[in-house]
Amino acid sequence: MDSKQVNILLIILLVCAVGYMGYGKYATYKETKQNDLLLQGAQIGAQQAIIAIAQQVAQCNQVPLIIGNQSINIVAVDCVQRAAQR
Repeated sequence: MDSKQVNILLIILLVCAVGYMGYGKYATYKETKQNDLLLQGAQIGAQQAIIAIAQQVAQCNQVPLIIGNQSINIVAVDCVQRAAQR
């Protein structure tokens, strides 16, 4: 092999190595972005659930919550006080 062929081979190997590293970085970025979106979706879902519970409780409705094998009813303190005054 002469030096021209060696140089061409080295350039090809360099391009392949850069491409491989770039793809690795892209795959890591894509996975991180997906994880961020999942986390953001979970946070928004939790916020919406809490808002929905608060809205129901504010209308003096009991809201049953089941956590594992335990069940509790949430009631607004203002509603309990109003009921006691009647």
